Amino acid sequence: MSTLHGAPPKIIWLRIGNCTTTMIETMLRRHVASIQHYANNLDGTILEIS
Repeated sequence: MSTLHGAPPKIIWLRIGNCTTTMIETMLRRHVASIQHYANNLDGTILEIS
């Protein structure tokens, strides 16, 4: 992956514990702006969402 996309890989860490798929979807939708910003930022390596 790092050969294709560069190193280090970007990681989105969902710190929400055991939950349903619906809860994960809700969390991702709630943080869509910060995820998009993180994806476009070359400096970040880990985005923690809780």
